[in-house]
Amino acid sequence: MRSLHLMALLMMLGAIFIPPRTQAAEVDYGLEADVYLWYASLDMAQYQQRLAKDVGLVDLAEYAGAEIRGGAHHIMSITPIAQSQDGSEVEVEIEFLLASAMEIKAHSEVRGQYVVQRLNLDNLGLVRSSVTLVNEYDDFTSRYRAAAPNNQIRAALYAWTQSLDSLDGARLFSLMATDASFSGPEDPSQTLGQYLAYLKRLEHSDSRRVIKNLTLTPETAGIYRLNFEYQWTATNNQGEVELAQVGVVMLLSVSQQGVKVHLYRAQYLPPVTDLGAEVRC
Repeated sequence: MRSLHLMALLMMLGAIFIPPRTQAAEVDYGLEADVYLWYASLDMAQYQQRLAKDVGLVDLAEYAGAEIRGGAHHIMSITPIAQSQDGSEVEVEIEFLLASAMEIKAHSEVRGQYVVQRLNLDNLGLVRSSVTLVNEYDDFTSRYRAAAPNNQIRAALYAWTQSLDSLDGARLFSLMATDASFSGPEDPSQTLGQYLAYLKRLEHSDSRRVIKNLTLTPETAGIYRLNFEYQWTATNNQGEVELAQVGVVMLLSVSQQGVKVHLYRAQYLPPVTDLGAEVRC
């Protein structure tokens, strides 16, 4: 990583401190991964696997009669409410679309719902409760758009990012396909295990990768390409804050069984001269 003293770093980063939601310190990728996983499981009618052992009320009020029938949860915002060692509480704003198989096949327009729910998650990221605060039908119709693949991909990307920062090798390897290709920014020949060992030797603290300029492109059936940048900051063992811009390409496969990473390519980018133009994912 390219080293900068704290004062210089703060001067450079000052330009990107715009709306509070975009600030790196306020985005918990691990928590957001759990939220996206929950709604992906609802979209695929597999939500039981995301329920905590001590589950309470899960009202499923967006479904008529609380009967799970798939649907599409398009997440608009995730707002943390409280966090402790026992878990987290968040408020989630959603556009919910529900359509029959015939309507989906015909690309019909459907009447969406504006939904706000409060989720309580345990420290494993499993849902203890889900209470609907707002459930209103839109005044207009819109074309049905599936959400499960996007929710699965977001969950995997955020889990991958959080695991790189926490050096959670078990989680990273669980996301890798058996035929996966990995290339880290330090040395393209490094395997994932070698790259993690290198990062551990650096003895960084407060490592934080923020996702910027994300584009998601379908490649073939069930395969998606992600192009994005990491704005990576960390404190080295001399107490200096280091900053790097890293360009990343990922290929992911998406199925009912989950998401697997088939390719990960990362390389350092030249210093950014217009940080104000960056947009967080």
